[in-house]
Amino acid sequence: MLALWLFVALIVCLLFGWVGTAIAANKGVSSGAGFWLGFFLGPIGLVIVALLSPPVEPPPSQPSIPQKFDGEPDLKNDAYKLVDLAI
Repeated sequence: MLALWLFVALIVCLLFGWVGTAIAANKGVSSGAGFWLGFFLGPIGLVIVALLSPPVEPPPSQPSIPQKFDGEPDLKNDAYKLVDLAI
C-alpha cells in the first residue's frame, strides 16, 4: 500500500513539474527552474513560477561621441570626426 502512495505522489509531483515547465516556457523563464519549483513545492511552486518576471535585456549601447567644443568650430580638427575614413 505504501508503494502505491509513493507512486501516486511521484506522479503528482511530476505533473506539477510539467505544469511549471509549461508556465515558465510561456513567460520566457528557465523551464528547468519551473519544473523543479513545481516538482518540490507543488501549487505554491506554480504560483512562484507564475509571478516570476522574464529576464530583462539591457538596451543596446550606443557609441559615445566626444563633446569637445571650445567655442570655435574647426572642422579640420580630428575631434569633429565621427568616423575615421582613412584606409
